Order: sequence, then structure tokens, then C-alpha cells
Amino acid sequence: MGSNNTFSLLLIVVISMTSCGDGLNKTNNVKDEALTLKEKFNNAFFIGAAINEDQIEEKEVIANELLKNEFNSITNENNLKWMYIHPKPNSFYFDIADKYVALGEKNDMHIVGHTLVWHSQIAPFMNEVKDSATMAGYIKSHIETVVGRYKSRIHSWDVVNEALNEDGSLRASLFYKVVGKNYIKQAFQIAHQSDSQAELTYNDYNLCNPKKREGALRLIKDLQESGTKIDAVGIQAHWQLNSPSLEEIEDCKTKRFTKTGGWCLTPDQIHARRKYPKRSLAKYFHLLRLNWLQLY
Repeated sequence: MGSNNTFSLLLIVVISMTSCGDGLNKTNNVKDEALTLKEKFNNAFFIGAAINEDQIEEKEVIANELLKNEFNSITNENNLKWMYIHPKPNSFYFDIADKYVALGEKNDMHIVGHTLVWHSQIAPFMNEVKDSATMAGYIKSHIETVVGRYKSRIHSWDVVNEALNEDGSLRASLFYKVVGKNYIKQAFQIAHQSDSQAELTYNDYNLCNPKKREGALRLIKDLQESGTKIDAVGIQAHWQLNSPSLEEIEDCKTKRFTKTGGWCLTPDQIHARRKYPKRSLAKYFHLLRLNWLQLY
């Protein structure tokens, strides 16, 4: 997931509505205009928003009002990532993460933890680790501490994030180089031991790319065959306005990952040329919302 983005709430709606909604009846009933997005799709799927630190601390009045009224799932953009929450070997910083979880609980939301093990935004001290035992120990301590703190409060964890190259091979990340490929299985096993009720997800982008998708399927199959719990694949939507096509998205979702047991769309970015100023935020969201409520 990328850097802070004031409009991430809005972008998620655009993607979520175009790529989900199997089995929903389309309607133009004007009564739908009174429904919020989370009410409209209550029996189908969560409507999620990626939120930044200002929104977690409820400093953005318009964004937080939209969040409360329209969404029933949240994902943190940065503050649960390693460099922010575990910056030093024996030091954890939970202030913003605690506020994030409290915000979700206050609004009765499905809370996603992003992310436990990722090659990017790692704490600097981790780059100094050269032996596998020490690295494995840090991974274990990190997951046990973070997941354990929010046991039964964070409902779903992106356990491992972006572990694949575009050709489907395993990325030569710091974790891979020091620990080897088993770091992925170990991370999922430790997460499950730390909170047996939490949903565990492998998360990646460009999974509409057939080679990368097949690599993800191999990874998931290996985890399943080893008896390791994995509940879902996060299809992280780093999409352009003109690609991938809807057909490619549907093929990725319906023909591939549904066979693994579950999937979830985690659309944190759309790259667009047009920019919307803050003053038009509420008006733009209102028009977007009415458009999708009438379509479905």
C-alpha cells in the first residue's frame, strides 16, 4: 500500500464497485439514494477505506464524516508497518495503531491490519541482520507482539505483502535472502498462533498478470498443503484508468482465486491524470455515490 492519500476513501469506492457485486440486482429505484454504500451492499461485501494518520486522529472533518457514514471496513495506510510500529529491536510504538483500532471499534467496522511482513518500509535495524536465526527471531517477536496486542480486535491481517516478482518467482527480499522461502510459511503460522480467530491474507498487486498470478497460486497451494492457515488473497489494485480490463479482473477473481478458498479486493490506488481539489470532495463523492447506488 502506498503513501498517504487524502482521497483514498473515494478511490476505493470506484474500484470496489466496478469489480465486485456478483449476484446483486441492478436497480434505478430512487429509494436507493437514501441508502449509504455500506447499507446498500450490507449483505454482499464490506465497503472499505484506506485511511491515513490524520483520518485516524479524526482531523479531517469531511473525510471522517464520509468514513463513518459510508464505510464499514478500514485499512491503515502506514502505521502498522514495521518501520513505524517496531522501529528498534526492543521498541514498539503503538500510539497511532491504538487510535486506529479504537476508531474502527467506535464505528463498528471490520478492521484490517496492514501489514506484518513486507520488504518495504522496514525498520533500519533489520537491514543489519545477516544470520537466519536472528532474523527469524525478530519476525517471530514482531508478529507475536503486534498481533497479540490486537487479538480479537483486528479481524484480518495482511500477513505477507508483495513477496512475488512479476514473473511469479519469489522476490529476493531481505527476508528471503536471510531466512529463505520458508519465512512466508513461518509468518502465517506465527500469526495464526498469535490470534487463531483472525483472517490471514496474502496480499499482492498486478495479480491480473498471468505469470504473477500463477506464482501466487503456487505459493497458496504450498501453504495449504503444509497445513498452514491462509484465508484469503488480497488483490491489491494498483490500477490505471485504462488497465487492466474488466475481463482481466473478472478472470483473476472468479476463475482463479475463488478456487483457493477466498479472496478480497484491497484497492488502495488508482493512477489518474485528473485531480480533485479538497473543496469539491463532498460534491464529487455525492455524485459518485448516487451513480453506483443506481447502477446496482
